[in-house]
Amino acid sequence: MDTAGAGDNLVRTAREALENDPAGRAVEFGGRWYTFAELKAVADHLLEQLEESGAEPHASVAFAPRNRPSAVASLLGLIVGRRNVQMLYAYQSGASLARNFERLQSSVLVADADDYSEEVVAKLAEMGCAGIALSGMKAELVPGCERVTRPAGRDPAAQPCVEILTSGTTGSARQYPLTYEELEHRFVTANAAYAKDVLKDVTPPFVCYPMGNTSGLYSVLPSMLMQLPMVMVEKFSLEAWHDYIVRYKPTEIYLPPSGMQQLIDSDIPPEDLACARIMRSGMTHLPVEVHAAFEERYKVPVLISYGATEFGGVVIQMTEEMIPEWGRKKRGSTGRAYGEAQVRVVDPDSGEVLGPDESGLLEVLVPSMGSTFRRTTDIARIDQDGFVFILGRADGAIQRGGFKILPESIEGPLAQHPAITDAGVLAVPDERVGQVPAALVVVAEGAERPTPEELKAFLREHVPSTYIPVHWHFVDAVPRTSSEKIARAGLRELYVELTGTDP
Repeated sequence: MDTAGAGDNLVRTAREALENDPAGRAVEFGGRWYTFAELKAVADHLLEQLEESGAEPHASVAFAPRNRPSAVASLLGLIVGRRNVQMLYAYQSGASLARNFERLQSSVLVADADDYSEEVVAKLAEMGCAGIALSGMKAELVPGCERVTRPAGRDPAAQPCVEILTSGTTGSARQYPLTYEELEHRFVTANAAYAKDVLKDVTPPFVCYPMGNTSGLYSVLPSMLMQLPMVMVEKFSLEAWHDYIVRYKPTEIYLPPSGMQQLIDSDIPPEDLACARIMRSGMTHLPVEVHAAFEERYKVPVLISYGATEFGGVVIQMTEEMIPEWGRKKRGSTGRAYGEAQVRVVDPDSGEVLGPDESGLLEVLVPSMGSTFRRTTDIARIDQDGFVFILGRADGAIQRGGFKILPESIEGPLAQHPAITDAGVLAVPDERVGQVPAALVVVAEGAERPTPEELKAFLREHVPSTYIPVHWHFVDAVPRTSSEKIARAGLRELYVELTGTDP
C-alpha cells in the first residue's frame, strides 16, 4: 500500500506550530511561560540526535513523556520527522519501564533524564538501542546508548502512527495505533474552522493528564497544532488547579472525578468558581453522592462524558442543553450516545440485548470505526430515556456468595467519610462465601484514624450489609493509573505487600 503523502497536513501543521511567532507563549509550566522558539530548539535538536543515532527513518521511537515543555516539543518534533511513535508511561519503576520498552521492540527511547535508571540503560545496551534524554530544554544521547545497532523491524512502507496505551475499556490495556492520517482528520481538518473563529479567544486549557494516554494527547496536540497556549502541570494537584482557576477564570472548567472529592473536602470557597458556567468530568466513575455534593456547594452543573481510544474519543456525553430538563434527574449518568455512536447493554453470558434499567456489559458501535458493536469491560445500564449509567468494571467485580459487588459501589461511599481521602476495594478469597471485599483506605492529613468498626458503621448507612469489607488496611496512597482510575493490578500488588498473601 502506498502511504506517500498520508498525514502530510499533520506534519505541515506541526512544523508551522514550531515556526510560529518565536516569542509567542506556548506552554506555561512551573511558574513561567515557554515560547514556541524554545520548543523548536528542543524539537530540532531531538531530530538531530535521532539522525546521529543511526536509527532508520522508519524505525519506531518509544516515547515516555512526562508533562513538561521538553516533552511537548519532542512530540511535535517526532511528528515533523514522520516518526512512528510508541507511547510509554513515564511514571513507573525503572525495571517496569525497561520491561515495557523491550515489549515494544522500538529502536530508540526518548524519555526524561530522570527516567534513565540503571535497568533502563542496561536494557537499551543489551538490545542495541539508543536513548535520548530530555533534561530541562535539552535533548542529548545517553552515554553508552548513542548508536542503534539493531534492524528497524518495521515495514518501511507502513504509515507512521502514534501508538497510545489504552486503559482497557475493551479488554486488556494495549498499544492502539492512530495513524498520521487519522490524527490529521481529528486535529487538523476538523478543528481548522473552529480554531479560526472561536478558540483564539479561549482561556488556555489546563493540562494535567499524561501525554502518553488518550486524554493527554487530546489535550496537548490540538492546542499546539492550532498554535494556542496551554497551562501544563506534571501531575494533577488541587492547589495547581485552584491557582489556574483564580488566575484565568475559565467559563468551562474540568476536574477528574478523584479531584472532585478533594475539592469538596477543601476550603476553596464557592466564589472562586463563580467564573464557571459548567464543570466537565470523565475518565472514571463519579459517585452520585460526590456529583450532588459538588453541585449543591458550587452551583455549577457537572457534565460527564465517556469514551475510549478504540472508539475515536467520546461516545456518550451529558451536554449543556440537557441540564435544564435532565440535570438533577439524571445525576450520575454519563449522558446519551453522542454523535454517530450507538450503545446497548448485553447479558455477559448469552449476549442478549437487555432492556431499560437492566445492568450488563456495555457495547458500542461507531460506524466510522467499524461495522460491529464492540464489547467493553464496563458494567452499565441504560434507562428508558436513553441515559447511560456506568456502574463499574466487570473485571473487578467481587462475587460474595450469590451477590455481585462492584468495588466502586464501596469506594465512593467510603471516600465520603470525613477522615478518608481515598479508598480502594478488591476481592480476596473466603472459604465460606467465595470472595469478600477488602478495603485499603487513606486517612486525611491531620485527621484521627477511624477504627474499622467506625468505618463499618458509617458504610452501613450507605450500602447493603453484604458490601461491608471484611478486611481493612490503612495505606499512604491508593495506586492509580495515569488516567486517575484506580490501578486494580497495583491494588492487588499493594495488598500482597501488606498481607503476604495473593488474592
